[in-house]
Amino acid sequence: MVEYLAGNRIIGTKSELEASTTNILDGSIFATTDENLEYVFNSSESRWYGVSHDGLYPPLPVTVGASTNALVMNANPYWGKANRFTTGHVIIGKTVTSVDVDLIKIGSPTGTLVVGKYNTSGNLVTTFGSLSSSTISTSKTTYTFNTSTDTVANNEYIGVRLDTGRDSSNYISVYGSSSNVTPNAGLYTYNGSWLDDTSTDLYMVITWTEL
Repeated sequence: MVEYLAGNRIIGTKSELEASTTNILDGSIFATTDENLEYVFNSSESRWYGVSHDGLYPPLPVTVGASTNALVMNANPYWGKANRFTTGHVIIGKTVTSVDVDLIKIGSPTGTLVVGKYNTSGNLVTTFGSLSSSTISTSKTTYTFNTSTDTVANNEYIGVRLDTGRDSSNYISVYGSSSNVTPNAGLYTYNGSWLDDTSTDLYMVITWTEL
């Protein structure tokens, strides 16, 4: 249970910290009982930063959407899903160090799945990671992609593509939310160009730094 103390100090667990981003005063300190760490709140970004004697720990990962619905990526008609990020989202101007997505394999796809940063033309700018679609689990599983880093600018996309080796019976599904739950981010599908589907979000957890 969260405990509020004098001097804008808060005590609770890490999960309670992550849920506490509204009605928090700038500069408030949260001490986690399960980690024995302290975090300071930045109200302009609605974000907690970990504090040490040497400065700041890496900031908490950004979660986009919710992992509730399977989003099909096959040959008919879409084989890519991505979130487009626009000005106002915390990830703009930040350097992405890893991306987690939930995946499931249907049938026997053979292509290489790529998680990366894409531009408005659909061109791959940076590969955060890739793997053979044949190795993906047939049950919903979280995969982490962290082989490269890059900084995100306005109107850039972070997403998942399976450009080859799939058809209507053999494909990969990603997961997303049934509604748009993340301001300044929204789902786009890809079939040679980006198509607006921003009534929903692609679920992903993005780890980032201020590099």
